Amino acid sequence: MRNKTLVFKLSFFILFSVASCDSTMEKDVMISLENGKYTLDSNGVKNGRYMCPYNNGKIWMTGTIKNDTINVYEELIFYPTGQLMEYRFYNPIGDEMYKRTYDEKGKLKIEEGDFFSHNQLDNYQIRVGDSTSLKIYVASPPGTEYKIFGVNSKGRYEIHFEKTDTLYFQKLILHGDKVGNYILPLEIEFTDKINGTVKVSTDNVCYEVI
Repeated sequence: MRNKTLVFKLSFFILFSVASCDSTMEKDVMISLENGKYTLDSNGVKNGRYMCPYNNGKIWMTGTIKNDTINVYEELIFYPTGQLMEYRFYNPIGDEMYKRTYDEKGKLKIEEGDFFSHNQLDNYQIRVGDSTSLKIYVASPPGTEYKIFGVNSKGRYEIHFEKTDTLYFQKLILHGDKVGNYILPLEIEFTDKINGTVKVSTDNVCYEVI
């Protein structure tokens, strides 16, 4: 079982999709989808949602940029007709975790990676009476849906995570009721509603109450 708990490390990334948006077209066609301008940090770098158009005005690429060059979360690339060409999902440090490629008629050609990108705990060690937030990130291409289950000795049970405005992200508050080391086994059931396939990915979330 691959551990999908995200650990932030100092890393260097060279990512190409946003760079190609700049090199193929004029920079001023990278349009922020937030408020007409990118959010700039204290160093003046771009952060936030972006869109790059074709010459015919249709969307070529849309996604989220971090620190000028790092792609995070969902990125969608379209044919000039408007049909989806590629769906990509990145974790918060820019690693591509999952990708789907479609033909011009919308038929799925290639699927790569794990749709269950990662989980993230705000704190891995909490005190009795405190709590921590567990965040789950699951790639959500058009025409798909997912459910989150816990697993115990009796089988699996559905966990009611708090849904957000973003399909790929849900969260759950874990409470520190008793001292101990805890493991929460998870199963993510991923359904393609177009072709009817169902896949399952698993992971363990570990935390300590002191």
